[in-house]
Amino acid sequence: MANIKFSQFTVGNTESDIDFVVGYKGANNIQISPANLLSATLSGYLPLTGGTMSGNIVFTDNVQAQFGTGNDLRLVHNGSDSYIQQTGVGDLILQQTVTNADISFQADNGSGGITEYFKLQGSNERLVVAAPNGMKFNDSIQAKFGNGSDLQIYHDGTNSVINNVTGNLQIYNNANDGDIQFISDDGSGGTTEYFRVDGGQEKTLFSKNTEHQNGIRAQFGNAGNFSILHDGSNAFLINDTGNLTIQQNVDDLDIIFKCDNGAGSVTPYITLDGDNVRTQIDREMRFMDTIPAKFGTGGDLQIYHDATDSIMKNTVGNLYISNSADDKDIIFQSDDGSGGLDTYFSIVGAGNRVQYNKNLRFIDNVVLSFGSDDDLQIQHNSGASLNQIDNINGDFYIQQNADDKDIIFRNDNGSGGLMTYLTIDGGAGLVNLPDNIPLSFGTGNDLRLQHNGTDNFIDSYIGHLNIRNHNVDKDIIFQADDGSGGLTEYFRVDGGDEIVLFSKPIVTNQYIRLNDNLQLRLGTGSDLRLSHDGFDSYIQNVNGSDLYIQNTVDDKDIIFRCDDGSGGITTYFKLDGSFASAGTVYTSFPDNSRATFGNNFELNIYHDGSNSLIVNSNGELLIRDNDTIRLQKNNGENMLRAITDGAVELYHNNVKKLETTSAGIKISGVSEYADNTAAIAGGLTTGDVYRTGDLLKIVH
Repeated sequence: MANIKFSQFTVGNTESDIDFVVGYKGANNIQISPANLLSATLSGYLPLTGGTMSGNIVFTDNVQAQFGTGNDLRLVHNGSDSYIQQTGVGDLILQQTVTNADISFQADNGSGGITEYFKLQGSNERLVVAAPNGMKFNDSIQAKFGNGSDLQIYHDGTNSVINNVTGNLQIYNNANDGDIQFISDDGSGGTTEYFRVDGGQEKTLFSKNTEHQNGIRAQFGNAGNFSILHDGSNAFLINDTGNLTIQQNVDDLDIIFKCDNGAGSVTPYITLDGDNVRTQIDREMRFMDTIPAKFGTGGDLQIYHDATDSIMKNTVGNLYISNSADDKDIIFQSDDGSGGLDTYFSIVGAGNRVQYNKNLRFIDNVVLSFGSDDDLQIQHNSGASLNQIDNINGDFYIQQNADDKDIIFRNDNGSGGLMTYLTIDGGAGLVNLPDNIPLSFGTGNDLRLQHNGTDNFIDSYIGHLNIRNHNVDKDIIFQADDGSGGLTEYFRVDGGDEIVLFSKPIVTNQYIRLNDNLQLRLGTGSDLRLSHDGFDSYIQNVNGSDLYIQNTVDDKDIIFRCDDGSGGITTYFKLDGSFASAGTVYTSFPDNSRATFGNNFELNIYHDGSNSLIVNSNGELLIRDNDTIRLQKNNGENMLRAITDGAVELYHNNVKKLETTSAGIKISGVSEYADNTAAIAGGLTTGDVYRTGDLLKIVH
């Protein structure tokens, strides 16, 4: 039906001849009713303002239903397709005002039926796509999101693009333990996972290699402080902050550093051996000139070559060179003067000796010393023009082990030649001085022993004459004529019993003085001994009985005093008899006098004048008890109790406030609330503690 004016409509009376009937009823309604024109009551109306339309409105093909003063909204079917057109001004709005109701978009399902493709779901305020084959955007047509269309998703005919132009681009998966998977072509016509964000394990899993182009860094850390980079020629690990730690957590496995072996493959150069707990160097390690290899926390041992010489330098502690292989040596070699190497000396492990293969020369005034404390010294003193052998401590042995051979001491005879002055005769088993050669002692030769061919003489020209016997448990026996042509003992210095025994009467009216290293012995069995060794004084009780140090004077002390480190003496501690009372005795330590324990005084107990201190400087400080450990105030009030195999209790003003139990801890004085809301309603604030039954909770 073409558009015609209202005045051009014709009037008919037969229902079968009438296409449309338009009538006027009242001021606001036009009546159109080809189906019910002849009915008794006309009931179909097209309302202009108000009213209800109960019949269908039929527009033939290409006839538009137009709305708006300017006919801006149009609905039409062209015989093939249906259109909703907005041709004028303003937006086209589809609006559903029913609460929680949807706007549903439905179409043919390809099987003669209708199916929903998507809907605007009013109940959940979202767009729901239900189309079986998804939503299709043609090439270069973008799906845009955000007020400024900042997120764009599209396919440009070749590639698929997700483009974000404002803010961060975030991809979320809120399903518990669900993953975000990145899947692409597998190179064989299928697809495979390349990496995933694993929500179950809280980590990113890579299933394929990742490749960073030259000069592009893989960065780690909030500020990208750690980087992995290849610049087109070399690969780099770059750390800008903190330590760079390479860590292997698998038990007994290694960290292996490999590199090219010069033959087209790779080989280990350094292995951090987790099984044997060691660093294994598999290839030569080279340090350039003046670059030291340092060992120790403070780099105290250094090995380097300064371009001229090789140097091993130790700055703290001793320097040990050890060979732990059974019966093997430490061999020191150097140039042999002919372009080769030769052994100069060896530490022979099988023979337990140091073996010298070359001459050993000590320049003037340099001492060759032996013994832990350099007790034996040999040197040439250029200033005094003499050679000397010095023995500082202990006995000095000159020993000849060859059978029946002698030790012969020879010297200038005063006439340009040599003569024997002393022979230790190994064959005869004696020491021999030739006749008229005195054995003299002292700077002025003040003590002399000699045989003149007839008689024997011991001559002392100055000072005292001391006779000593160093043979273990042997005596010095003084014998003389018995008046009858024989010999008798007058007295002996008994080296076995360490006493002087007199066989003849002795009379003295002076005190007895015992020199250094001589003992005054008391008791039938010489059980109590007093002596001075030249450095230290000793009181020794050598029997199985007790040693008593006793002061029986009332209210007096036994005071232990020693050097104060400043040239004087001071009291270290005392047994305080003046402070003792019935049943209670006191060992008194003055302020800053410490009771110490350990080889290096690691545990100290003392009072510094203001506070009492227990100080441990090494290892743990352990307090052990088989029953209960208590920490108490001086009046006996509890502050802490630790019960063996039981609770640990904390007290406030002698009132228990917290204790451990087999299930956890128990706190007294904490209010009980049903939940966080009840705790806040009860006046608690964030961070306060409350309990719900046996559970301890924190207000949040």
